[in-house]
Amino acid sequence: MSISPLRSSKRARDGVLFVDEAYDLEVPDSYRDYGHHIIAMIMKAMEDQRNNMVVIFAGFKDEMKWFIESNAGLRSRISAFVDFPDYSDEELVNIFGIYCTNLSYTLSEEARDKLRSVLKAMEPGRKDKFGNARGMRNLFDETVIKQARRVVEQDVTDKDDLVRILPEDVPGTYTPGSTDGKIAYLASRR
Repeated sequence: MSISPLRSSKRARDGVLFVDEAYDLEVPDSYRDYGHHIIAMIMKAMEDQRNNMVVIFAGFKDEMKWFIESNAGLRSRISAFVDFPDYSDEELVNIFGIYCTNLSYTLSEEARDKLRSVLKAMEPGRKDKFGNARGMRNLFDETVIKQARRVVEQDVTDKDDLVRILPEDVPGTYTPGSTDGKIAYLASRR
């Protein structure tokens, strides 16, 4: 078993211990599962340091509910639950725009419209498969690859055009779990 959870809980004294995708610690019926030991260490720290340490467990709502309900001792030590709603389509487009700005790309208004239509087309399956800002980062990465191919194929030399993202650069398909080169949005889920 790794000593890092113990070190992390000691470092979190007078601070915060953040455990992302905490449900991955609990693997039912696994003979090689050390997660329950880590959970026990965290629960001990939550009890022993309750006045000077905050523990935040984060993850997808349904998996977090299962995780918390799987351990009565854990449930009794958690005093608050916060459910963050998914971003709206417009917020997701703005997040994509931030990725563009941070890497000195220019997002055309037509590309913004394409993003909106791609997000709209993704709506039926997006709730369970899409990682919100992480999903937009993945879409941005895929867009940059397509944009780079386009500027090379079209022998673009204008400085502004080299960093402009056009609608044809935005992938237009949503294929959950695809491994055939199409863009796929899969969060870490069971």
